[in-house]
Amino acid sequence: MHGGGMRGAYGAGVIDALQGIIAPRKVDLVLGTSAGGANALAVAGGLYQETRKIWMEHLHRGVFINPHRVRWFTNVDYLMDLFKTYGITNERVRDSATRVFIAVTHFMTGKCRYFTNTDDALQAVRATISIPMLSPTPVAVAGEPYLDGGIAATMQDLVDKAFAEGADKVIALDLSSAMCWWQRMAMRRYARHKAQGLRDAIARMCALPYPEPLHLDDRVYLVRPKETMVTRLNYTLEKLADTYQRGKKETEEDAHLKQFLGIAS
Repeated sequence: MHGGGMRGAYGAGVIDALQGIIAPRKVDLVLGTSAGGANALAVAGGLYQETRKIWMEHLHRGVFINPHRVRWFTNVDYLMDLFKTYGITNERVRDSATRVFIAVTHFMTGKCRYFTNTDDALQAVRATISIPMLSPTPVAVAGEPYLDGGIAATMQDLVDKAFAEGADKVIALDLSSAMCWWQRMAMRRYARHKAQGLRDAIARMCALPYPEPLHLDDRVYLVRPKETMVTRLNYTLEKLADTYQRGKKETEEDAHLKQFLGIAS
């Protein structure tokens, strides 16, 4: 699950649908960046309904995202507190049969690193959802500084990592969106006085064409919704609910996906 900000509501809807479609089949591994990383952690913990509650009952209240705050647009502490409230803990993830890989970007080298069930997965999620200029960066994980995983990890990187870890089939959910000229300019300005490695990673991200070209085969089912009804930073209940329901409904009705999974429609 790659990025998307508040488009992650669509991903949460996809997760809701999939746990009905493939259950009781075991999900061997799940990977994510940014909001996809947060959703991935919930999957590893088996907390599907709790994920729905977080997206539908809390994230529209103007606490997680508030454009009128003096400094930081997003309140990452609020989301992490919600995780703990709903039982998404490192202990639960550590005991899961599903392996999780949370992609983060090193603040100095600009390289991608994956944290797993045996690491401080919650802190890794805190890092991967910490977007430059919108929340405090860097975030310390295992004694090293990290930030938004979407800077260093592409959708192709996640797919390749899944196969490297033994996957035989991959559902690739890409919720990224095109960067506007002013977003590219802001990111380059942010990187201006940062370490060379991070500057290079941000330059690569800004130069990446949209949609990202992928080298896929018949082992990969790519999901790129044409319309998610919500932008990266939109947090109104109506739009979040509509986006969540679209993700759930479109997944439940996707006959090609069921065929890919070897399940009769």
